[in-house]
Amino acid sequence: MADAATILLVDDEESVQKLLSYPLERDGYRVVSARDGEDALERFSEQRVDLVVLDIMLPRLDGLEVCKRLRASSRVPIIMLTARDDELDKVVGLELGADDYITKPFSIREFRSRVRALLRRSSTVAEPHEQVEQLRVDGLLVDLARRVVELDGEPVDLTYVEFEILRTRHCISAGRPFAAAPSRQHQDPSARRRPSQRSRKAPEGQDRR
Repeated sequence: MADAATILLVDDEESVQKLLSYPLERDGYRVVSARDGEDALERFSEQRVDLVVLDIMLPRLDGLEVCKRLRASSRVPIIMLTARDDELDKVVGLELGADDYITKPFSIREFRSRVRALLRRSSTVAEPHEQVEQLRVDGLLVDLARRVVELDGEPVDLTYVEFEILRTRHCISAGRPFAAAPSRQHQDPSARRRPSQRSRKAPEGQDRR
C-alpha cells in the first residue's frame, strides 16, 4: 500500500510489540517500533507518523511525559495503553492530550477497531490544503502536520502563535489557502470608510480651525 498510514508502536515488552505489530501490518499499516520514551521521541522526529500507540509504563521516559511532549508540537492521534485499571492514569493521560485509552488485556479486534476509528477521524478533521505537509524555503523547514520548524537542520522552538504566523506567511507566499483573520477588503465597509481626524465635522458652536 503506497500511502499506508505509519503507526508508531511504543512498548518495552517484546511480546506486546509482536502481538500488536502483526495485525496492524496485516491491515496494511506501516509499523515503527520504539522500546522506551526517548526512543519514541527520536523515531517520531525522524519521519511522518499518523498515529501513536503509547504504553504508560516505559523506561527512561514514561508514556505520560512522552504524550505531553508530542502534544506540545503535534496533533497526531495518540492511543494510550496501560496494564493498570487506574482512573487517575486515564484522566491524566486524557488531560495531557491522549485521544483514546485501552486497558490491558484487550482484544485484538477492539484494538484494530480503535486504530481505524482514530485514523478515520483524524483524516476527516484534517483540512484539504494540509495535503502539502511541509514547506521549505532555503534552509527553513516548516512541518505543518507535526508543527515542527527547523532552520539549517536545527530545531527552532516557537510558541503556538509564532508557529501560526510563520505558517500563514509561508502559505501566502506559496499561493495556498489558509485560515486567517479577515483581510481589509473583507472587513465591514463602514469601518474602512471611517473619517480621518481632519475630515470629522466640528461640533456645533465650535469654530473650525
